Amino acid sequence: MKLVSWKWLIIVLCICVSTALCGSIYVNKVLYERMLKVQLDPTGTWLVEKQQATQSPAVLLIGDSRVSQWSRFPPLDNTFIYGFSGFTSEQVKLSLKEVHIPSSVGIVIIQVGINDLKAIGLLEEKSTLIQQRVFANIVEISKNFLGKDIEVYVTTIIPAKKEVSFPRSLIWSDAIDESVELVNQQLRNLEVEGVNVIDAAELFDSQDQLYKDTLHFNKHGYKKLNQLINAKIQH
Repeated sequence: MKLVSWKWLIIVLCICVSTALCGSIYVNKVLYERMLKVQLDPTGTWLVEKQQATQSPAVLLIGDSRVSQWSRFPPLDNTFIYGFSGFTSEQVKLSLKEVHIPSSVGIVIIQVGINDLKAIGLLEEKSTLIQQRVFANIVEISKNFLGKDIEVYVTTIIPAKKEVSFPRSLIWSDAIDESVELVNQQLRNLEVEGVNVIDAAELFDSQDQLYKDTLHFNKHGYKKLNQLINAKIQH
């Protein structure tokens, strides 16, 4: 019986080791693929299918996955969505040359920055530099649309859900949330003629019911966000 038990134990261990090895190979393949994509094109725009604009869009939404997942509600349903999953402010800045703005667009709304700042969980020693780059990039992105007869709106960076989900919680840090607030303080005090700041972060503060996961919003979150933006645009 003891010999049989040992045989089964060895078989189970072999299966566990094989599964772990296959999983490790797959994860490394995915990470290597992502690295190659970034090396080939830091903006990632030509490797991802762009979402098409509605006919004669009035609004351009530009940013990261929070933009790509934006649920349209009136009056923001006539929009051109230019957002990519995982995009940092640096990538958005670099990809501006790829953006063809329809002549019908009269409003640009920029929501970006959380993907830069979430890196602080692993690069906390670089937090000050990352914060500075995010703010500078958002200002530069905004200025790109000035002088084109377009109203420019920048939202403050919406913080992550207070209850950080597993496994993201393993690499999360309070320094991320602190950095979001520090950059938002700079944005609230931004004084660039023609650039309007909408404090979306305040709307989502401690409102976990507006999120579908740690970083992304559910339909109720987008509805409230649209209402806030519409109120500012109509003001």
